[in-house]
Amino acid sequence: MSSREDIQEQLAVETRLEPPSNSRPPSLPGDVQRFVDALLQGHANRFKRRPKAFKKRVLALVGQRLPPYPKPAGRPQQPWITKAAEMYADQRREIKRGGRKRVNWSPIATACIQGFRKIRSEYKRRAELDKLRDAVYRRGWRQ
Repeated sequence: MSSREDIQEQLAVETRLEPPSNSRPPSLPGDVQRFVDALLQGHANRFKRRPKAFKKRVLALVGQRLPPYPKPAGRPQQPWITKAAEMYADQRREIKRGGRKRVNWSPIATACIQGFRKIRSEYKRRAELDKLRDAVYRRGWRQ
């Protein structure tokens, strides 16, 4: 065995959280104690400087890794708004390159709003277009 493999094996043995297989089944308090000891040993300087911040960060990271996982904030993204935002970004890139003078929302609305071409009322078409434009602008503002 090479020295690198020896080191990796030794690290695996030292950082193992569960007790050896010949002893009692693992206990949660024992596992937590070994985890805390490993953290304090590996991050002693950080814990000494700001113990409250260190504890808060550890708890946040553990909470992210254990189920139930936190839900993403806000409303779920809607695919038609995502598609409209991508088409809008493409048109903005064309404007920067000089291939287009302004954003044309008509093809974006036709591709993203179901039945947009069949809407006969100019008022209703304008309302749907305004709603789409506002959603795309809001999406861009948040990102």
